[in-house]
Order: sequence, then C-alpha cells, then structure tokens
Amino acid sequence: MKILFVNTLYEPFQVGGAEVSVRTMAEALVKSGHRVYVLTLGYDASVRELNGVEVITIKTRNLYHIEQAAGQPSYKKLIWHLLDSSNPFYKREIGKILDRVKPDVVNTNNIQGFSPSIWKIIKSRNIRLVHTMRDYYLMCHTTSMYAGCKDCTQLCGACKLTYSIKKNFFELPDAFVGISQFILEQHRRFSVGENKPAKVIANGLHAPSPGAITKSPSSKLIFGFIGKVNEQKGVDFLFDELASMGKLRQSFKLVLAGKVLPAFESQLRERYEGMFEFSFLGKADSETFYRSVDLVIVPSGWNEPFGRVPIEATAAGTPVCLASKGGLKELYDERCMWLFEMKKNSLKVLMESIMERPQGIVEKSAACAVMGNAYSPAALNERLIEFLNTLHD
Repeated sequence: MKILFVNTLYEPFQVGGAEVSVRTMAEALVKSGHRVYVLTLGYDASVRELNGVEVITIKTRNLYHIEQAAGQPSYKKLIWHLLDSSNPFYKREIGKILDRVKPDVVNTNNIQGFSPSIWKIIKSRNIRLVHTMRDYYLMCHTTSMYAGCKDCTQLCGACKLTYSIKKNFFELPDAFVGISQFILEQHRRFSVGENKPAKVIANGLHAPSPGAITKSPSSKLIFGFIGKVNEQKGVDFLFDELASMGKLRQSFKLVLAGKVLPAFESQLRERYEGMFEFSFLGKADSETFYRSVDLVIVPSGWNEPFGRVPIEATAAGTPVCLASKGGLKELYDERCMWLFEMKKNSLKVLMESIMERPQGIVEKSAACAVMGNAYSPAALNERLIEFLNTLHD
C-alpha cells in the first residue's frame, strides 16, 4: 500500500509526542513493505529520504512558521489562526504532490498550519482520507482545550469563531482514528466524526532491548518526572502533594527532566526549597532517565489525549504512578502502575503507601514487560492497515 502521512512537524522538528508517533508509525510501515511518504511544514521546500520514508517538506503559507508563534503580537496571532481555519494557499502545491505520489490513502494527523482545507484538496482527487485525532485543534485554536489552569468544558469566543469555519470540513474525511477513546468522544461532542467509521488505535513505541532491569529501591527513593515542566502537566500539583508528606519528605528525592521556563523554576524553588530534595535536569535521554529512577510520576493538569511517558517508562522496567485524567487513564495497568486522582491528598496518600512497602516497586517493575508488547508499532500498524482495508471495501 502507498500511504501519505500529513503532520505539521517531522524530524528534525519536534514539539511533542505526535512527531515521535508519526515517525514510529511511518518507519514501521516501511519495514512491513509499504511505500510511505510524509508531508510536513518547514521554512523551505525540500524532499529527502529518512529511514526509507520520503519526507516532503513545503514552506508554511501563513504569516509565520508554527515554531515562531511565541512572542508574536496578538493581532498577528489572530490573523494567523483565522487564516489557518481555512487556508487556500496550499491548493496548487499540495495538489501537485498528490498527483506525483498518487497515494492509496492519506492519513492526516496534526494539521495546524495546513488547516482543514487540506482535506478538500485530497478529496478533490478521490483519495481515501483518514484523520487521526491527536489533539483538540479542530475545536480549539490552541489545540489543548485548556486555559486559566483548568480544562475547557465549552468553547471560548475565539475558539467558537475558528470552529465555525473548520466545521465546514468535518464531513470530508472517510474515517477517523482516535489515539484514545477519550479523544474520540471529545470530538464527537462537537460533531467531529459523527456517522463516520472510527477506531481507537493507540500510539506505538519501540521498546528497549530485552533484559529490562528489576528495581531494587535504595533507602532514599528517587521519584522521576519527565516532560514539559509546567502547570498544564500538573507539576505544581505534584510539588504540593509531595510537600505535604511530613517526615517522609526526607526519605525521597524528586528528579525532573524536560524543558522548564526560568520563571516557573524560580517559583518552585522559592516555595519548596528545603521542604524536600528536588533537582532539574533539563533535556535528558528518556531511556537513561527511566532506568535511573525508582518510579515515574505522571500527573496532568489537562485532559491529555494519550501519554507516551507511561508506556515508555514501563517498557524500560520502571513502574508508574498515573493520573486518572483524560486518555491517560486508558493506559492504566494494575500490574505495573498505581492510579491517583488529580485531587488534594490523592497522590500524597498513594506515595505514603508505596514508601511504607517499597517491595511493591520491585513487584511492579518485574511486571513491566507487558506494556512494551502491547504497544509495539508492528501490532498497532497491523490494526491500522486492517482498518484502511475495510474502507477500501
């Protein structure tokens, strides 16, 4: 099968898990014998091959590339988002690419920067089109449905405006894929994917080589957090819960890997310095990080559509304390994880129980191998191909 993936960013650009997931999927399909292309946005046009995948980059046809959004004036951002709700300036260029590649199917993923009008270009050539829901872009122009340190239950005025334009394209895809049941249901709340075939297919990961370590906790436990260090990821909640653990605060340390804004780091240091031991590593190799901590804590201030950290950590042999939030809770496996609510004292009580019986870390670590098998790219891509073939019928 000849498959064209569309994603806003691709290697070497990477902001979040979508870029990792699309690349993992594309390269695994190449290994399975499929011809795979990726269409993405950049600063200049280019065509290159990366691990068997033909990566086609076209220049962004808007006021600025998505990576340049930070610091732009409000009026410019407003114009950018309005244009991005229905951008006509890609029609000729993308049309030529489709005519050259002649894909059997196009799978769009994150399309902010392309706009939903790309679907119209694809369907004008009668090509099968499947859209994978990886964020909330179709409803929310910030893609997260999170504002003011809380989840959005309805659309704000700005999002209503962009949504009113985008919804005119919702009937164009032939089918939809959700990376979790949660994100599929959230889209259906806003009439996306109604009466169309839909399937939940999680993100895949390349599990580390066999022989994952079994934890042998030290007297001072090491708790790990990896990802963007901010309120949206629930880091303020994490610090509050750990700070409330009384005398036990001297029996653990927290290590945080990932990007943190200086102002937020200063805020955390000012408030919690001396209450318990913590350190910021900045960007770190994920597998090395997972193996260096006793357990990974995954809080979340927003409704994450999915979560790569829980499955990456357990695949590396490290058990996870997981927030029961959004698509994260669908990843929960009691054999190698603990579950907590994003409510006061929930994580505190859980961590206290773990520290009273650290043997539980050893037991859950030994069971971690099940997660890597469950999310292998080959198995998940097989589900995708089966789904695509049903559409062909």
